[in-house]
Amino acid sequence: MVDALHARDMLENTIIVFSSDNGGPADGFNDNAASNWPLRGVKNTLWEGGVRGAGFIWSPLLRNVSRVSHQMVQVVWHELDSGAPTRRIEILHNIDDIWGSAALTVGNWKLVKGSHYNRTWDGWYGPAGIRDEKAYSLEAVANSSAGRVMVELDLLPSHERITQLRREGTVSCGAGAHMANECNPLEGACLFDVESDPCEYNNLADEQLHTLQDLLARLADYNSTAVPPTNLQDDLRGAPELWNYTWHNFGDELEPEVLPNENEEV
Repeated sequence: MVDALHARDMLENTIIVFSSDNGGPADGFNDNAASNWPLRGVKNTLWEGGVRGAGFIWSPLLRNVSRVSHQMVQVVWHELDSGAPTRRIEILHNIDDIWGSAALTVGNWKLVKGSHYNRTWDGWYGPAGIRDEKAYSLEAVANSSAGRVMVELDLLPSHERITQLRREGTVSCGAGAHMANECNPLEGACLFDVESDPCEYNNLADEQLHTLQDLLARLADYNSTAVPPTNLQDDLRGAPELWNYTWHNFGDELEPEVLPNENEEV
């Protein structure tokens, strides 16, 4: 793609963005084998392994390039372009009153309440992957189709800078912090400092009661404006390929007059 855009003199006015939509389904979740290591949880959970995403943006139009951003994402071009501090400090990850789960991050504090799958996927799942910097071939990057274009345009960072960027983008959970305070979100809300503890090892709910109450109140405020969730039982009206329906209104109830499908034998 980069090579084709360059050949057509379009690359200079191009913005390329890669982004995951959620964490990976790890360790056999839905028969998959992704890895969110060293983060906690998997896709469809509210732990960092389920809600954090990896992203990458490249463009010759960017002013502040060759950097790693640890900010909350806000799709505002000025901030992405310049690297200026984002005004966004809050993310409501989800509120699901059917599963009984919710999570909210404000600044460096994250509240986790409830769990999915009866805590089956609340752990840490590998594989850890290759962390040896020598295992990443910088020559392969430079010699790829996109890399050759970047070299030609003098837009590829040096090997030293690429190595530094990879280090800055690596999540580190610290030594000896594992399970400092156990969190059971089915028994009570859990609180984490995800800036210093991105792997959600150390539950600070008992130590930071004021912060915990503030976030619970903020979560309740969000929930007061929520519409009913849609992950309910299947509605037969959503399967028109099976039957043709004539619907009659009986007070508060909708009852179908079931007619055979025109393709079915009578």
